[in-house]
Amino acid sequence: MALAKAGIGLPIRGFTEIAAGLPGLRIPVRVVYGEQDRILPDVSETMERLARDVPHAQVTALSGCGHFLQEEAPGDVAELLVRSSPPSHSRSHRTPVKRRRAPMHPSDGGRTGHRSRASG
Repeated sequence: MALAKAGIGLPIRGFTEIAAGLPGLRIPVRVVYGEQDRILPDVSETMERLARDVPHAQVTALSGCGHFLQEEAPGDVAELLVRSSPPSHSRSHRTPVKRRRAPMHPSDGGRTGHRSRASG
């Protein structure tokens, strides 16, 4: 709802400024949308424009999905996003993180690692 309110409150000039900046994007762009989107009825035209303005963008339409494709086809969306993500380094190349033990709190009976409701 917050995203909708932000878009509704944005003047047309704001959309024009955003659109003007698209060709200059130098970051990976991955867009997945539902072909049956009824909330954004012109989504196909918008994605065609995005593909023209950002040639390196990866744009995928999911047939049979609407506006809430992450709920309608979560596996497909996840797979597309994972495939477009930069490869991660293997665990052997990561710096190990030392975990700190949570302080003991009297309200949890002195057990380590449990936070009381009062402490947040």
